[in-house]
Amino acid sequence: MAMAGRAATSVAVSGGLNVAQEVNPESIEGAAKRTAGEIAKLLAEAFKKQGRI
Repeated sequence: MAMAGRAATSVAVSGGLNVAQEVNPESIEGAAKRTAGEIAKLLAEAFKKQGRI
């Protein structure tokens, strides 16, 4: 669980930096979708390792 927390925090921070670099609403939406996708990948990996999925 701690691994997933650290990974999610890392993705959230890097995603936040990407959003800060964007200048228009379409870019912000795209950055949010990319960040959500990365978080989903990390959670899926963590849940697989735990045998949940």
